[in-house]
Amino acid sequence: MGSERRARTRRAVALAVQATTAFIVFIAIGGVAVLELWNWLLPPLFGVPQISFLQALGILALSRILFGGSGLSTIKRSRRPAAEQWEALTTEERELLRQRARGLDATDDGSTGQ
Repeated sequence: MGSERRARTRRAVALAVQATTAFIVFIAIGGVAVLELWNWLLPPLFGVPQISFLQALGILALSRILFGGSGLSTIKRSRRPAAEQWEALTTEERELLRQRARGLDATDDGSTGQ
């Protein structure tokens, strides 16, 4: 039993080292991509100064904060197709959606009120 436990611990440590290495490599690749794209496009187009690698990492981090996401794929809940959602609506709900799509207020009977 002790050897099984050591083997599991070794596998967990190896996985953690691999994950950390992959994370660092992806950060470095992202930083280089931002650096190269910035320095290739923005100075000639807008006259802004070139940036360093650390500034590129800062821009990458800022964009993640502002626009969300970690860059890692996530499992998303499956959504029902629109046709299934439409079929699940009552007749009144469908008519309400049609009116909203036409730009009419749901409580508006179509008259101008004059």
